[in-house]
Amino acid sequence: MVPNGVELSAGRPAFLRDLGISQSITERGERFVAFFGGSGIPVESVYYTKAVELAGAIAAAGGTVLTGGGPGIMEAGNRGAQQVANGSSYGLLVNTIHREFSGSNAFIDPENEFVFHTLSVRLLTLISNSRAVVLFPGGFGTFEELFSLLVRVKVEMMRPLPIYLFGSRFWNGLIKWLEETVMAEGTIEPDHLKLFKVEDDSVKIANEIIENCLLGR
Repeated sequence: MVPNGVELSAGRPAFLRDLGISQSITERGERFVAFFGGSGIPVESVYYTKAVELAGAIAAAGGTVLTGGGPGIMEAGNRGAQQVANGSSYGLLVNTIHREFSGSNAFIDPENEFVFHTLSVRLLTLISNSRAVVLFPGGFGTFEELFSLLVRVKVEMMRPLPIYLFGSRFWNGLIKWLEETVMAEGTIEPDHLKLFKVEDDSVKIANEIIENCLLGR
């Protein structure tokens, strides 16, 4: 076993299995919008409420909400879609995290729930199939998802797509650090900060995604 390589120790069959799941989701050809955010965001949080509202608007317009399938913001995304007549959403879990949460959230249709063995393929599936991405406040996992997505867009491994960071109070500290420290060192450029938008208006996000990513496509 590779030291500290738990994901690698899953072996080639696990990666191939996950790639097969990923391909089957891609082949469904749905108009996915990915929701990322913390598993610890409580139901009473304004972020949870806004995620439910935004997911509902996306689903009502014919989009399919794509989440990591756990609690918190992920649950809010699946819940918002499920509350809409004929609304559709997916939950993509990872087996170790799946056990930690004691199962997926209660708002995923069984036929749209998938369990991966590797975080890397699961993340790739979430971002590469999406027409837009919304990131709510979260922890290390949410930051990984954000920066992994930005790297892939920056090096043109993915087409540019709308990326929204919801909640300026949460994200502004990070943006300030990127501007005042990281950019000052010359390790990123001003255009890199134009790859995403910080937004507090969920209705505006919904309208822009619907108009630019869902309608007529």
